[in-house]
Amino acid sequence: MSHQEPNTKVELSLLENGLDFILKGIDELFDEEHVIREYSTAADIGSSGYKYGVIHLFSGFLLLLKERLFRHVPELIFKGKISEAKKKIATGKAPNTVGLDEALERLEFGPRVVFSEDNLNIIRSIQKTRNEFEHYKVSVNKHYLWKNVSFFCN
Repeated sequence: MSHQEPNTKVELSLLENGLDFILKGIDELFDEEHVIREYSTAADIGSSGYKYGVIHLFSGFLLLLKERLFRHVPELIFKGKISEAKKKIATGKAPNTVGLDEALERLEFGPRVVFSEDNLNIIRSIQKTRNEFEHYKVSVNKHYLWKNVSFFCN
């Protein structure tokens, strides 16, 4: 006898996944206390809020870049040549996806999405902070980080 379970599959598109990460990052930076007051300051956010906020915001941003590439040519989200990605996909293997540098490069030449120098500086700053949170140690002024997170969200 077969037993069917409803909704046993998790499915998220690149867009849904990216937006979900961004919303989670915002939730980490703004808890209910700040929403009630309708404002927050750099000092109000705890280390954990900054850590998970930055990690989630950056991950969501990168997924949105990949979504834009995917809409142009789906195989552009994978590392290496498009022909190699197609072969791997055809054999059921999941190729690795591109990182920030390759995504930005491909966006520039493919769908012609280009960020200003100021925007790239903010993106790189958030990437650096994200990397420090994930892989090393962090020592950053909350006001500087708050400014960069605010610009990044814009």
